[in-house]
Amino acid sequence: MVCSWDSPGIEFDSATEIRSLLNIKAWGSAAVVKSGERGRSRGNSNRRVTLKDVAKRAGVTTAAVSMALKNNPRIGEATRKRIAKIAEELGYRVDPNVASLMRYLRSNRRPEFAETIGFVYAYGDAEEFKQAIALEGLFRGAVDFADRQGYKIEPFWLREEGMTQARMNSVLVSRNIRGLILPPLPENHAKLKFDWNRLAVISHALSLDEPEIDNITSHQYYSVRLAFEKCRELGYRRIGLALNRVHSDRTEHRWLAGYLSSSRLLPAEEQVPEYLGPPNREFLNWYRDNQPDAIIVAKMHFREALDESGIQVPEDVAMAFLNLARHTDDDSRSSYAVPLEFLDTGYHDAYTAPGEMAGVVHNFYEMGQMSASQIIAALQQNVFGVPKFAKNTQVKGSWVDGRCVPKRKSRKTKA
Repeated sequence: MVCSWDSPGIEFDSATEIRSLLNIKAWGSAAVVKSGERGRSRGNSNRRVTLKDVAKRAGVTTAAVSMALKNNPRIGEATRKRIAKIAEELGYRVDPNVASLMRYLRSNRRPEFAETIGFVYAYGDAEEFKQAIALEGLFRGAVDFADRQGYKIEPFWLREEGMTQARMNSVLVSRNIRGLILPPLPENHAKLKFDWNRLAVISHALSLDEPEIDNITSHQYYSVRLAFEKCRELGYRRIGLALNRVHSDRTEHRWLAGYLSSSRLLPAEEQVPEYLGPPNREFLNWYRDNQPDAIIVAKMHFREALDESGIQVPEDVAMAFLNLARHTDDDSRSSYAVPLEFLDTGYHDAYTAPGEMAGVVHNFYEMGQMSASQIIAALQQNVFGVPKFAKNTQVKGSWVDGRCVPKRKSRKTKA
């Protein structure tokens, strides 16, 4: 068996050497499994092909083989391809038992500093960053995960005074930043121009059109279906959806798709046409014409519009929110759901009081951990550049009960 530590110069050719290193007298039969014919030395059908076998055939060192098979750019591309071909011809395979052992050993060592990963914030400056609940959750999740692996997450401000995309790219090159996490972007159909060939990158922005890279986002389609289902369970039957068209576009209309797939399966008398537009007079006319008993929204502006017109939530209509986040009070340390935008706009306490909001909470912290995990894996495997086929990982949100969607009782007739 062969094992390679992260440091390419340390190689083990047998279980005996590993036992000696660990001072283990016996592994026990559970650590040894039979393997198929592939992965055996052709000269001896009972011996696995090792890195030394590949190195001997290729005329290089075992360290060079280890780095080449990890796609390390320190080995030239032509040499990497040649070594990979030789390894395939010989039937070399990584021993899963030794690989598992090495992961266990590394997990019990305090990680040394590896490198810095950039968190490119595209809204404003450091002060605005502190007010953004979603970004704070993503950042904290990424930082906590990366720290345990020996990596550092550092924010970079794309919109600070004097900064351009070209200058930001130069900063990343000069700092030798090879990994990037891109949080949500402020505009729809955004385009970023960095030297992607030298970067491992993952995005949390569906609004990024170019380049098409792997992203991790909330499961918007599921969020609407979850909110719709919870409203039905609480006794509501005519459930509407009110979205600003711009916000619907930012999510690739996934909220709208989730709503249509839920509402259009109901009897005709329970179906409510969706409203796509700003919270203005047309929205109020839509409400009066369709008389929904619950409305699913993404932004607080729709509740404000109702309040200003004398329509009360939840007395006249219930309201479930799709864009909620967990907020921890600095004084009481209690955690409760608030709309994402409330810190920026300073909504009245009645809108953000503990237990007020009902709807779907995004799991931003978990998404931040996932993005850090994927970037670190890409860095360790030397996977850089724009993927041929971009992947979208969707993380489901969680429903929270609140006073905005109480269990339905008989209502007075609406005027």
